[in-house]
Amino acid sequence: MPSINVNVDQDVDVYDFLSSCNEDEIKEVVEWLEDGDYIHNGDYEKRIPLDKQNISDKEWYSLSDKFSGIRLQLNLEDEKIIRDILNKY
Repeated sequence: MPSINVNVDQDVDVYDFLSSCNEDEIKEVVEWLEDGDYIHNGDYEKRIPLDKQNISDKEWYSLSDKFSGIRLQLNLEDEKIIRDILNKY
């Protein structure tokens, strides 16, 4: 008997998908993101939850995201200043 392979493309809203997941499934998604180097271990735990962020928090996270993408564009003096500040804490 011949076999038939069927490929189906299905668009799934990310919010709908994740909101239907239980805690174990969410942990599995986070592990997949970490394994794929989309996020780094623990990055998501350090941030204030989005619904609890004030304007200063949102600005801080926006700047820190921008910083992580421009490191190679910094001169050594700027990088040292930032590194010294971060090492204080």
